[in-house]
Amino acid sequence: AVAELAATVASNRAQANLQLKRFAAAEQDADSAVAVFQAAMSAGRAGAAKPLSKAWLRRAKARLARGRAWGAVADCRRGLAADEGASAFKALLSKAEAAFRKQEGDAAPEILAGRVPPPPESAGAAASAGRGSAGSSSAEAESKEGEGDDASTDDEAGVVGAGAGAG
Repeated sequence: AVAELAATVASNRAQANLQLKRFAAAEQDADSAVAVFQAAMSAGRAGAAKPLSKAWLRRAKARLARGRAWGAVADCRRGLAADEGASAFKALLSKAEAAFRKQEGDAAPEILAGRVPPPPESAGAAASAGRGSAGSSSAEAESKEGEGDDASTDDEAGVVGAGAGAG
């Protein structure tokens, strides 16, 4: 339970880093949260499903902003597999796939369809690094759209912060 609380804090910090345009830090925080929540799900704690979904979405936004479109596509697909009605994943997936098509060109349709393996993540990031901030505007818009969706977890983070000083 303590690890899941720390993961909630990391996920909320990822959201804050997205809003501050600190995309590398956001991805790292979301990675931490994803790992803990996935372990909790594997241990049978169904309550970890919603926070895991949020962590995937935040990591996808950070990855897209960093030019790591394939990673964003993968996270969006994981989120949709867990919750097919998640409109935030659907919207971000279409943006991530469009960015991936730009990065990979003619190979993208085969990769997106699963007929050929994706390139190493670093190849996609390197290819887009010289293209400016094409992914950043998408991630910025997405992070602003989702600002109000975390009231419960943001409150939990405040409780953690208050409790940490008192303990």
